[in-house]
Amino acid sequence: ASLSIADAREYATQVITVDGTAVSADELGGVTDSLADGTHTVVVTDTDTAGNVGSASITFNKDTTLSAPTVSLKSDSGASATDGLTNNAALVFGAKDSDATRVITVDDAVVDQYDPTALAEGDHTVTVTDTDRAGNSRFDSISFTLDQTAPAPTVALSNDTGASSSDRLTSDTSLNISDAGSDVTRVITVDGTAVSADELGGVTDSLAD
Repeated sequence: ASLSIADAREYATQVITVDGTAVSADELGGVTDSLADGTHTVVVTDTDTAGNVGSASITFNKDTTLSAPTVSLKSDSGASATDGLTNNAALVFGAKDSDATRVITVDDAVVDQYDPTALAEGDHTVTVTDTDRAGNSRFDSISFTLDQTAPAPTVALSNDTGASSSDRLTSDTSLNISDAGSDVTRVITVDGTAVSADELGGVTDSLAD
């Protein structure tokens, strides 16, 4: 808490008290800076050589406390719970202090409220900043990558030997399967049983009619 105090006249004696304790003018700044949060009173009393006394006082409330805001992904759906890769841009915001004003920015643009449906795929940063009536300010931010494009695998008979090329009647069970993307985990099942890509050809060859 910084205070401005008028200089004492050269023929006056000055007494300063902080919450009833006398301090020198040189000590005042350090004393007020170290005050705990709460209500405090500083009194300045000047006495001149003729015995005239003048005083001034100030009572103030020191408030340096502000809860830190928090923001996190509602669902980090990537390979790990902390990789920041998700198909769901919904966020969880921690509660703000009752006397705080909150500002949310999305990719450096201030928004009235966060709308996950407004985000395009790609990289994003959301920052939440809380400021209370005493001027204390704290912030938190999160950066994440939004990917909502589902893989589209394809599978087809290599050789449909039936009466038509699309009747799916065949004596050849070999299959053409599209390549999986580099970030895709693939599961293949044959009649409900999981098989690896390397096993697939042998499994389909051994299928009964």
